[in-house]
Parts: sequence; C-alpha cells; structure tokens
Amino acid sequence: MAPKRTRTSENANSSQKREGSQKRDMRSGTITEILEAPTDDLIEGPMKPVKIDRHDEAYAKARHLNTIKQWGSKFVCDRTTRLLGIQANVDYIFEKLGWERLYKSPEPIFRSINREFLATYTCYFPEDNSIEDAYMEFRLNKKWVRLNMSQFADILGVPKGIHSLISTTSAYVFQEFWQKIAIQKYSSSADKISWIQHPAIRYAHQFMSNSIFARDEPDKIHRLEMGYLYLALQEFHDGLSLDGCVRGGWSPMDLASRVAIHLYNMANTKAKDVKICVGGIITKIARRVDTGIIFYKEDIIDGYDALG
Repeated sequence: MAPKRTRTSENANSSQKREGSQKRDMRSGTITEILEAPTDDLIEGPMKPVKIDRHDEAYAKARHLNTIKQWGSKFVCDRTTRLLGIQANVDYIFEKLGWERLYKSPEPIFRSINREFLATYTCYFPEDNSIEDAYMEFRLNKKWVRLNMSQFADILGVPKGIHSLISTTSAYVFQEFWQKIAIQKYSSSADKISWIQHPAIRYAHQFMSNSIFARDEPDKIHRLEMGYLYLALQEFHDGLSLDGCVRGGWSPMDLASRVAIHLYNMANTKAKDVKICVGGIITKIARRVDTGIIFYKEDIIDGYDALG
C-alpha cells in the first residue's frame, strides 16, 4: 500500500499562517547562535541517547514518530553523473541556484536525533510572509534552539531570501517552460519527472524530491520544484523573471523557509505510513548548534547514500 501524502511545501502558501503561526516567548537559556564550522565527531561505543519519558512535553509526538519509518536522504553523486555524461549540466543547474554547498554534501541520519528534533520542532512566519522575524525552534540534547532563516540558509549553504512565498507566476509561464523541456502537455496535477527529456534536469529534480522536499512521490514534479528549475535554466528558455535571481547573496524565493515549512509538515504529520526523509537536513542543523549532542555510530539509520 502506497504511503499517504501529507501536505507538502508546494501548497503551503495557502496554509502557512496556520503553520506555527503562534509566536512564542523565548525560553530562558535558548541557544540562538550557530557554530562557525560543523562538528563531525562520530563516537563508537555504548550509546546513551536522550530519553523522552512520559513526563516530557514531547512524549506524545515522540511516540507517534517512533511508529513511522525514517528513510535515508539522497545527495548528488559525482560518479553517477560522470557515467551518465551529465556532470557539467547538473553542476550548472545547482550553481545557478546558488546551491553549490548543499547538493554534494551527504549526511548520515541519526535516529534519536531525528526523533527529538521532530518531536519538538515548530516554526513561525509573520502574516506578511517576510522572513525578517521568522524562526524555527526545536530541542536537541534537552537544550532549546531558535534560529532565524538567515542562519538556516547559512547551515544549508544557500542564498538568503526575502519572503517565504512561492512565486505567484501564472500557469501560462510554466506551460511555456514545460513545453520546452518535456514530451507531454503541461498538467499541474499530473506532471511526471519521466516526461522531462534531458537527463540532467531529471537528475536535479530527483535531488530536490529526495533530499530537500523529500516525500513519497519523488517521481512527480510540483510547482515549487518547477519554479527552481525555471530559474536555473532561464538563460536557455528566455522566460519571464520569477524575481528569484540571486543578487548579492539574496534570493527573493527563499529556500531556507520552504525547507523550514516542509520540516514542520513532516513533524506534524498524523499519518503512520508516510515517508520521513529529512534526516540529512536535520543532521546538518545538529552539527551547527552547540548543544553538546553526541553523534553515535550505532544511532545511524541505514540507507543514506547518493542518487544512483
């Protein structure tokens, strides 16, 4: 039986005000800074994970998350792209988006770290969808952390953004773009990645749908991913601007806030048979905050690897 779909980030514009919209007072002792460089110590030996007992405010969510299988995150593989003869093309797409530090940096997924993070995670975005006062909040190693979207963009290694909305470009613009890259007519509800003709574009999309906006239908292309492909390939299709061009390190269509909202959706899913594939992103976050958390080799979930 196929996993049930949860509300994904591409339709979050209409629901975002309900997603973590209650601004919270910051708890005493909350960590608000990130480390200059990630910690990468991996400990072998007896594991002592953080316990979430029945008196913990995160207990109910943690119990539910224990019933959901966590899947590995997949990142771009140089060997595969070389064998397919598309390495330069794939690199071009991500360089145009400013994602050079993100797409080739795989991370192991740690079961207990994922559980505590998702069981406590929330995010807040102002009514005007700007990211100036937006934040993500979570707990690791029993320590609360609050990060803004600029800090999260730094962790991901992507340009900082201006707002959390997906571009409101008309369907006609995407229709024109789709006709240039695909073999089937455009249909926002049925477009499949297999219809795209160029293997480098298909491969780039697989990274988006398996690691950044990981979900149970990675072979279907959604509006948000279409927008990023449109931006990356704008030099070739001469289309209208989506106001997402990277200038001076700032991009109006903010990737960090889209990922923050996707994490919220995954953390709050009620389904038991949904795929949760965001562990690679969570590990990146955990390595950049000084919570004293220990990365145990025994805690690694099998299955994190490169896109084949």
